[in-house]
Amino acid sequence: MHGLRSGKTLKVLRGHSSYVNHVTFTADQQHVLSASSDGSVKLWDLATSSCVRTLQPARAAASFAEIQVVSAERLVQNPEWLLVVARLDRAFVMTMQGGLVFTLHAESEKVQFVAGCQSPHVGESGRSERQGKYLYCVGDDGNRYCFSSGDGELVEKRPIADHELLGMVHYPNSNAMLVYSQKGEIASWRT
Repeated sequence: MHGLRSGKTLKVLRGHSSYVNHVTFTADQQHVLSASSDGSVKLWDLATSSCVRTLQPARAAASFAEIQVVSAERLVQNPEWLLVVARLDRAFVMTMQGGLVFTLHAESEKVQFVAGCQSPHVGESGRSERQGKYLYCVGDDGNRYCFSSGDGELVEKRPIADHELLGMVHYPNSNAMLVYSQKGEIASWRT
């Protein structure tokens, strides 16, 4: 962590044994979640710089010995749950204790999810009446997969690129998302 004004390193969080692919603050801004190619998700306490918990999604999905976790974030509707996306044909909703709640499935085992996010949807009235209702994953097949955050059911599959995507982010307080790719492009889509 770096200070914006000073440019100095404020804290270093060590503990992953491979690349860190994604980092996000928790809603309380007292903790950080990190996702790594070592197959783990770690919850860090910012005050002490210590790892509070290590989750192993591979243990939740017993059929996978090693996985590369590309992102992890707490869900808006249930902050005790995490959306964990790995380079697999499935993503996981897990508890903060590491238990599997449900699995999000691509329609084909040939597809690997490369990123995921949740919806901060804002309704017609401008209020967040649908906040966190959907979970999104993008696959290396160029499709966006939309799942219900309540049970993980696939709601919609939509082609959004003719090439492999690298990541996605949901635009805050809007029904739009940005996806970025290996072509050096950033494209926006209505959700």
